[in-house]
Amino acid sequence: MNKILIVFAFCLSACNAIHMKPNSMDKTQLVYADRGGYSMKFAVKQELEERGYKVVVGKSKGTLLHDIDLSASDTMNARYVVKVFEKDPGFYPIICMFSGLYWWSFSVSIADQKTGQELLAWAGRGCANGALGRLHRLMDQLEIKNPE
Repeated sequence: MNKILIVFAFCLSACNAIHMKPNSMDKTQLVYADRGGYSMKFAVKQELEERGYKVVVGKSKGTLLHDIDLSASDTMNARYVVKVFEKDPGFYPIICMFSGLYWWSFSVSIADQKTGQELLAWAGRGCANGALGRLHRLMDQLEIKNPE
């Protein structure tokens, strides 16, 4: 029985590698993010907008039907650029039973165009709700607490 609990606990844990610069993002600045996405890419944009950031996705070159790469090369003079790479989410109702049912595998980068620094480099995987919770906590740390 103990072995089953250990395996179950291992399956629920997520693996993340995070490097960040706390207290470095200003909510008053424009953020560019690539359009599209179905899991973390969408979640990052939604989290930023809910926090008060103005998020732009740029202008597409061509039509969406013929545009395989939906990213735009022009970041529209945004201060911050968000790049998210993700795999298709996996449906794991047993492993992620209490945390969103889907397993996400992703990489998130937030860079400051003004300074050239990467503010967040996060390679992670885990159940959907756990990844969303971690995203929320990371954004709490990244935001400037007392803007001047």
